[in-house]
Amino acid sequence: MDNAENKKGGSKGSNHADELLTQLGNRTTPDAQKSAESKAVVKAHWQQQIQKHKKARQAQHKKYLWPMAASFLLVASLLLFRNQTEKTTIEPVFLASIAAYQGEVSIQQIGGKFKELRSDSPLKQGTQLQTDDDSFLSMKLLDNSEIRLAANTTLILRTGSIELKQGQLYHDTDSAFKAMPLTIETEYGKIKHIGTRYLVNAKADQVDVAVRSGKVKVSNDHAVEEVLNSQQKIQLMDSENSGISPIAANDPIWDWTFKAQAEFKLNQKSLHDFVEWYAHQTGIQVDWNQLESQTKRVKLNGSIKNMNAEQAIKTVFLSTQYFYHIKNGVLQITAQAN
Repeated sequence: MDNAENKKGGSKGSNHADELLTQLGNRTTPDAQKSAESKAVVKAHWQQQIQKHKKARQAQHKKYLWPMAASFLLVASLLLFRNQTEKTTIEPVFLASIAAYQGEVSIQQIGGKFKELRSDSPLKQGTQLQTDDDSFLSMKLLDNSEIRLAANTTLILRTGSIELKQGQLYHDTDSAFKAMPLTIETEYGKIKHIGTRYLVNAKADQVDVAVRSGKVKVSNDHAVEEVLNSQQKIQLMDSENSGISPIAANDPIWDWTFKAQAEFKLNQKSLHDFVEWYAHQTGIQVDWNQLESQTKRVKLNGSIKNMNAEQAIKTVFLSTQYFYHIKNGVLQITAQAN
């Protein structure tokens, strides 16, 4: 009986254990939806961690990359600056530009041969210029002052100076922005301007210097220094300089400078503009005879290119209703012929 009861109890206990195991199994084994959701959460968390570490590595990489880039940029800048500096040093500096010329003018660069001058020929350190018979040349220096060369003139351009070997040179600084220092070097002495218009004529046995307006300083190998004022001239010679003497602003020695300058373009200029320019270029005074305001309303056309002073003024006044007369350095303007 006991054995029967035990068997019966054992069978009951076995059934109870099986039930518990079944219930436990139902608790620990997730369904398919929950399993997928869990996997998705884990995957998202894993991807998030990967991105986080990736960004950290990128930030660390940038930390070292920026200094490297900056260093490279600095080196490149230094090389570029060095390149530009070397170019500036090597490339020639133009000392002047050609404003106008007529006749036969020759140019020679260092180490080269004489060639025919062109309007775009480079005027730089060591450039030699030579005008032939009845030839003229006008140049603009860096300060906008003007250098004019007469016929049969030879010179060499230097930085801050001009070597005048022979012939005549006229320097006008009235139109300069701010006149730069310039020394005219000749066989018999040096000439330095002090804001002025002056002429230097280098001959075989002497050098003539004349000042139209302003001042110049002249010196020779004997350490003799002179200052010339407006309308004064001097001769520099090998033995002894001549004394300073007067010279008129409209003296014939200036005549060639009129023809050697750049063209004064008449188109739409007034008669008044022309007369003022003409008086400045010829060194004469103007007597308007109360006609100054009227001449401002007279407009001009045509050209006076390559004309001398006499031809130019005659051509202009023939195209107007006014008349002129020049006497004793004074230009008189009238409404009727004298």
